[in-house]
Amino acid sequence: VLVLGKSKSISSTDRALGFVFAEGFQSWMWRGLTFLLPFLFFGHFWQLFNAITLFKLSDHPECKEWQVSMCGITFLILFLGNFLTTVRVIYQKQKQRENKNKQL
Repeated sequence: VLVLGKSKSISSTDRALGFVFAEGFQSWMWRGLTFLLPFLFFGHFWQLFNAITLFKLSDHPECKEWQVSMCGITFLILFLGNFLTTVRVIYQKQKQRENKNKQL
């Protein structure tokens, strides 16, 4: 009886500290990520569109400012960083899910 009471108190302590909740949170976080992916990719390709548009504007004969091409470079760097990071996170999440399924 004492052992059962001790295990119940440990499980309630773990639950209160969030140890039991962590697994459920990771599952929820992946579902949240899949919900956000279309919006993230829309934002990424919007950055790419801005970069291409600014590069085209910088080639215009009347455009003599260097700031236009620098903004284009900035948007291109933003696109590459955000896009590659998002793709890497998706890849890692898929690997974790596959490893988890193999362990079960």
